[in-house]
Amino acid sequence: MTLNRRTFLKLSVGGALALAVPGSRLASAQAHGQPQARVIRSGPRDVPQVCLTYDDLWDEAYTLLIAERFARDGLSVTFFPTGSAVQANIERPTAGHEDLYRRVLDMGHEFGCHTFSHPDITDLTAHRLVWWEIQPWLDAMAEALGEPYTPVAFRPPFGIVTDALFHAVNQAGGIPIVLWSTDLRDTLCSPANCAAAILPVFERQLRGGEIFLQHTVRASYEVLDAQLALLQDAELTPVPVSEMLAQVVAASAAG
Repeated sequence: MTLNRRTFLKLSVGGALALAVPGSRLASAQAHGQPQARVIRSGPRDVPQVCLTYDDLWDEAYTLLIAERFARDGLSVTFFPTGSAVQANIERPTAGHEDLYRRVLDMGHEFGCHTFSHPDITDLTAHRLVWWEIQPWLDAMAEALGEPYTPVAFRPPFGIVTDALFHAVNQAGGIPIVLWSTDLRDTLCSPANCAAAILPVFERQLRGGEIFLQHTVRASYEVLDAQLALLQDAELTPVPVSEMLAQVVAASAAG
């Protein structure tokens, strides 16, 4: 199922969460009278919630295991798959992982856009971002789910934010850009010491509003039970990005 541009703009998440690109990156957008936007790196610190987010989804087995583990406790999280991972699951899923994205969605989880091909976007134009990265992601996700899907947020690969990205997300109706406040570096640890590398950082950064970056890899699956126990001890609840963004909106309105 393919979304045309008009449908894409109607479906996109909008206005109240129009993003935040700091400093001089806003100059050209402001000069053209575009609304100022913000990049979200964390939620309100006075709310006892955190986000555990998972990028890429290149490993279908660990994607499913992580999704199932959260669902077992009645918890929802946000996955940021690349469109190429979604397309691969449509065309050549690993055994036992057919219809992976429909199954993950039906467990109560949600998806954000992480581009189609996971490029370094430093030199990409807004046109290329919209038509080569965001729209193809939407097309793949709509095909995988059997219906159009509005991403809860946009997360650029490597956390790169540019003027072109600012223009692209505005063209896309204001998809909120959500980065992270703590990168747990789960793809860089050696298998023998991943828990020792990840968990101390995770525990040290446990505070309201924290957004953790992880990936659907073995290391993050193997520390998940320990993370949930630490969250319970800290009286913090893991929530999906959409819920954190609602708290951002509420805090902005109150302030």
